[in-house]
Amino acid sequence: MVTVELTFGVPDKVADEVKKKFKTEKDALRVTKANPAFPPYYSVGDPRAKPEEIKVDGKKYWVYRCFQG
Repeated sequence: MVTVELTFGVPDKVADEVKKKFKTEKDALRVTKANPAFPPYYSVGDPRAKPEEIKVDGKKYWVYRCFQG
């Protein structure tokens, strides 16, 4: 089962949608609002640096891959 971490301001129901879409994911996922002020830092060229976009109830959220902690 995928681990989903929500940042401040992201409603809990977004986690359910992310779990459905990324159910085969091995890494933990961090969900932020679109265009966050302080996005997770990854070095240039790291494939995790580019988030995937997901829409829930008409609002955009970004999904970043993270290492299991």
